[in-house]
Amino acid sequence: MLLFSNQSVVRRFIYGVFVAVISPVVFAQNLDEVRTNSLTAMSAKEWSEAHAILSKTVQQFNGRDVLFGSKFGWFWYHKGYCELKLRKWREAMASFETCYKKFPNLGDGAQAGGNFYHKQALLKWGDACLGAGDYKTAIRMYKKFLAERDPKRDRYDQENFHIKMARCHFKIGQIPEGVENLEMAIQLPKQPVR
Repeated sequence: MLLFSNQSVVRRFIYGVFVAVISPVVFAQNLDEVRTNSLTAMSAKEWSEAHAILSKTVQQFNGRDVLFGSKFGWFWYHKGYCELKLRKWREAMASFETCYKKFPNLGDGAQAGGNFYHKQALLKWGDACLGAGDYKTAIRMYKKFLAERDPKRDRYDQENFHIKMARCHFKIGQIPEGVENLEMAIQLPKQPVR
């Protein structure tokens, strides 16, 4: 009986080593395929198909997503982006929140292959809040994006941003703030039409 017990321990140890060493490699290959398939669907504007692929992925890897570090935030961001396109505002809010809170760029940074969408998630979180009619939270997310973004990397359409801010302020009765944002949008230099 003692021999069987030791064999059981050895088997569990070998399985643990497999999960710790081999599984991340296998999962990474699967994730590359998922990324490609979801991008193909998004390029074709097949938002429901892309959303289904990404939803299945984040559910499948839930709990194991930490194996990939902050770069797993890509899947949550793009899931949220599909939800925006499908007008699933509350789901999009949750996806962008997960991307931002659970997969921040800390030591591995976006330049090192981390979550390129960490701060952009705040901007899109604001868009989802705007769609859901949660105007105060939208304003808070937009301001947080401005405060935290990397000006060299986190680009955004400033005119559209200020128009959305104005809409939020008008919706909650903050007329002076709304007018201020509209004036900012108008005063921005016009970008050439491409």
